[in-house]
Amino acid sequence: MDPRVTVVLLLLLNLAFLSPILVSVFLAVFRGRGVSGRWLFVLVGPVAAYTVLWVATLVFIAPAWLILTFFTPAVKEITNHTPYWYPLASWLASNDWWLAGVVCALLATWLVLHLWPRWPAILAALVSSPKQESP
Repeated sequence: MDPRVTVVLLLLLNLAFLSPILVSVFLAVFRGRGVSGRWLFVLVGPVAAYTVLWVATLVFIAPAWLILTFFTPAVKEITNHTPYWYPLASWLASNDWWLAGVVCALLATWLVLHLWPRWPAILAALVSSPKQESP
């Protein structure tokens, strides 16, 4: 592969990883006039996005690496065949950075389309005291 193509792809990957931060800063600075707590969104938006990414990594990528590292060699040694799920696990493990970048870009879109329009209501719900039930 041409080195220039590699550099461009890596720059796009870094941009995808930074997209939740960039999107939340853009929304707070340029679209946030009159929105209460807009500077808090700069912190909460990326934290929410990267938490979802972290959980997705724990659910999909980490098991693929563990399967390829520990389980696949044992199954191959016992049966002399690679398991039927080996191609999926190896694809997940070899493309983990690209998949995480795509998930980050999708989460940045989620921040713009879902979380930002609801941000004033989320803050109001967090600030309000819970209603006391009468006995």
